[in-house]
Parts: sequence; C-alpha cells; structure tokens
Amino acid sequence: AGTESLRLYGFKEGEGSWIRLLCLDPSRLMEKRFSRFQAAVLMSATLRPAAYHLDLLGLDPQRSVFAEIDSGFPSQNRGVFLATRVSTAYRDREGHRERTGSLIKSVLEATPGHAAVYYPSYAMLQSLAPLCEVESAEALVQNPRMSEVQRKAFLDELGEGCAPRVLHAVLGGVFSEGVDLPKGRLKTVAVVGPALPPVGVERDRIRDWCEERYGEGFSYAFLVPGMSKVVQAAGRIVRSAEERGAVVLVGRRFGWRDYRSLLPEEWAVERVEDAGKAVCDFWQGEESVSKLG
Repeated sequence: AGTESLRLYGFKEGEGSWIRLLCLDPSRLMEKRFSRFQAAVLMSATLRPAAYHLDLLGLDPQRSVFAEIDSGFPSQNRGVFLATRVSTAYRDREGHRERTGSLIKSVLEATPGHAAVYYPSYAMLQSLAPLCEVESAEALVQNPRMSEVQRKAFLDELGEGCAPRVLHAVLGGVFSEGVDLPKGRLKTVAVVGPALPPVGVERDRIRDWCEERYGEGFSYAFLVPGMSKVVQAAGRIVRSAEERGAVVLVGRRFGWRDYRSLLPEEWAVERVEDAGKAVCDFWQGEESVSKLG
C-alpha cells in the first residue's frame, strides 16, 4: 500500500478492535493492470463523466476513446420529471418530511401498476415510507437483513397478475442495481434525493486526496458516486424499446446544474410543479395512444 491507501483502526464495545485498509485512489494499481493489455473495452450505463473514470482507472486520455451510444429506446417512452419544491438535504429532511411524503404519495396514486421508491439510506426510508401508503397498492419494504429467499419473494410480488405493489428500497442496494425486475411490470420509479455517500473520516480523506490530485474533491468523492446510483435505480424502469415508464427525481438538488449534468443526455428531463399530475398525464397519454392504435 502506498500513499493512496489509508489505514484505519478502531474499537467498538462488545466487538473489540478492528483494522481496515481504505484505498483512496485505485488509479496506480489499475494503471499497472491495464498496461498488460494491448486494448481494453469498458462498457457501462454509468461511465459519465469520462474524466472521472479515466482518472480513477489510471487510463491515459491520449490513448482512450469515449463513445456514448444511444439506447435505441424511444425517448417518449420515458417521462423524467424533476420535483424540486422539497429539499432532501440532511439539514432540511425533518422540516420537509411531511411535504416530501405527500409528494411521493401523489406520484404513487397516479401510477397504474407497480412502482418503486428509492431512498439514500434506511433511515430516510423508515422515515418517509409510512407517509407514502396508498390504498390501491401494498407496500414492500426492504430491510438490511433480507435473505435470498425474501428478496426473491419481493420480486415475485411484482410479477404479472399481481395486484399493484410499491417497493420501498435503498439506492445502491440489491433492488436498485444489478437486478432485472420483471419485464414491463414496474411503471414508475421515484428517487428521493441523490445518494451522496455519508460524510465521515473515510470520505473526507478521499475528498481531500481527489482535490489535491485532480482538483475535483467534492465531485469525485461525493457527487459522481451518488448520481451514478440515481441513474442505476432509474434504469430499472425501461428495459426494452416497447416498455414505458415514469421517473420522478425528488429533491431541490436535482435541479442544480452540477447534479443535472450527470443525468443521461438522452433523457428528456422536465421540471414540474405537480409531480403527481405529471405522472398522471404521462400515463393518460399512453391510454390515448392505445385508443388511437
């Protein structure tokens, strides 16, 4: 381990001492690995911004080609709405809790089928989920100690022929990344705030390192990782050219330039005053198209 690694020590009552090695910057190690290949192809839906990945993977910009390929899915099949009249920032969460819960509830009531609500943390999930209950849909609430059998049971509840369900889950968890929810079953995804990593000694040291080396401390340590989780969660909604779905991004920060710039360029993003009405109009538009067809 070099200067880009940090050794952490601690003690917890009842559990004893612990030691952890934290990698502040993997670029030196990754550069060695990539140098052994003549070429490498990296593919992901969350490789933006390019500079972030080039820096942390130790890739030479002069030898790298970045290509962004359109998904091929019709843009009109995905409605992306910014609901920025509430704040999900830590200092505002309690004060905006009732309004945030009411906003999410209106979105769920306007959804004709299954929906998912993703939160930055279990604490926020537990605080807001009780305010979002709707009579038309049963709530499925993720907990941090779910077994594989319980996870599968949740996914089965979102299957064809099931009554409407609302999945409440955390960003970066098993239900928001690396899982294909039943095709076409999820109609709306609401993301409650960007999933910025929690402030602490580890993240502060990563921020300081990235600021000193790349001049991008906050962006590399907090903003890009947090917004990548948002894009991953929103990606659960439309998985083929035939599917339609609505995405609602809840929180004032989604309207800020630095945050909004990290959303996929192919998204037709719309800031709305009433997110529930926007979702209702989106799905009523589908009914009109169906009748015309």
